[in-house]
Amino acid sequence: MADEFQHDGHGHAAQNAAILLRVAQTMAKLGVAAFPRNYELFYEALSGRNPALTRDVAALGSYPVQSRIEEIGVKFHLSGFAPIATDVIRTDAARTISAVNQRLNNSIARAEAFAALLRQFIARLETDPVAGMSDFSADAGRMRDAVAAFEREERAFALSMNETVAELSGIASDIETMRKASTRDATTGLANRVAFSARLAALYDDGNAAGPRSPGSRES
Repeated sequence: MADEFQHDGHGHAAQNAAILLRVAQTMAKLGVAAFPRNYELFYEALSGRNPALTRDVAALGSYPVQSRIEEIGVKFHLSGFAPIATDVIRTDAARTISAVNQRLNNSIARAEAFAALLRQFIARLETDPVAGMSDFSADAGRMRDAVAAFEREERAFALSMNETVAELSGIASDIETMRKASTRDATTGLANRVAFSARLAALYDDGNAAGPRSPGSRES
């Protein structure tokens, strides 16, 4: 059994060495920059574990631009591309929040304009109770059109807000995916050094960790 385990271990190591050699040769042939994250991407592609990733990398061709390589790395949540993904997520979040702010400001402006129109109509009724029917009918028609337009705009606003909620949910999902990718080894799925450091910090930096007590000490 031990011999069999040792043989399998050597076989796995040899297979990884062969893949690493292919990675280096392939990157050199295609003119890919020797960045650690690029090695990770091409290792994943040549290992064959993710056919979709392999297809995207194969479609790069010779001398691909780095930005396209990074798009693929971010798309498949590779840990080496986590800092780039973080920047993308931050940019998307800022753009989404800015759009929400603009929509809210527009909605407030529409509501204020509609309220002003209502006040005008009420003031007209109060100050000119003997207004002719034709004048009243014209004012009522304008008010009816304003109400209809306001309702359309508010429905469109509600729809855009639902879309924004979906976008923010997607951003939150991307953040969680990248967090997991950055704290797990891609091959084994086990927690890596980043996860260990975070856990250690949580244990000793939360203000609850205590040092060893002296033999005669008692809890307060």
